[in-house]
Amino acid sequence: MEVPRLVAEECLYDGNYLHLHLKQAETPAGEKVNWEMISRPPHGWNLSGTDLIATLKRQGEEYLLLVLEHRYPIRGYVVSFPGGIDEEGDGTKGALRELKEETGYTALPQDVVAVGPLVYVDPWKSNEKSKFVQVNVREDLPENQNPTQNLDPLEVIEALLVKKHCLLEELNKISQERNCGIDSRLYAFAMGIYLGQMAQEARP
Repeated sequence: MEVPRLVAEECLYDGNYLHLHLKQAETPAGEKVNWEMISRPPHGWNLSGTDLIATLKRQGEEYLLLVLEHRYPIRGYVVSFPGGIDEEGDGTKGALRELKEETGYTALPQDVVAVGPLVYVDPWKSNEKSKFVQVNVREDLPENQNPTQNLDPLEVIEALLVKKHCLLEELNKISQERNCGIDSRLYAFAMGIYLGQMAQEARP
C-alpha cells in the first residue's frame, strides 16, 4: 500500500510538555495535504509513558488502585489508571515512582507481574506511547500503612480503591456520583473484564 510522501514539516509551537507540528504530505495522485500532530519533548520518539494496573487484596476482595484526577483540557475530573512519563526508560522504575507519587502506595520491583509492549495512545494526532505495567501492591508493607501522595503543584489527584470483579459497574457509578469522565483505556479494560465474565457464564 503506497502512503503519502512527507514533503515539508514545521514546528508551530514548542512548549515544555508538547510540540505542535504541521506536516505537509503529497499523495500518490500528487495532491498536497496538511496534517497536524503533537509530539512529546525533549526526547520525541524515544519518550514513552507508563500506565499501572495495580491490584491490592483486602479481606479476600481484589481491588484496583485508580486515580481521580483533574484534567485541565476538559475542565473536569477523569478516573484512570495511575501513570505518567517514564523518565527512567525501562517501564518498571517509572511505573513504581508514579504509583507512589499519585496514590501514596509503594510497590517493590519484585511485585511487578508483567510489563507490556509499547502501545500508542492516540496515533491519529500524536506519537505518544505507553507501556502497561501490572503490579501487585502489598498492604502489609510498613510504607503502605499510611499512604501519602507526593504530587506536583498543579496535580489534583485522589486515589481510589475499586472492586475489580465489578469494575464496569463501579466506574459507571463513580462517573455519575462524582460527575467525572472515564479514561478510554480504563473503560476498555473494564469492558474486557465484563465480556470475559459474560462468556464464562454463557458456557454450558
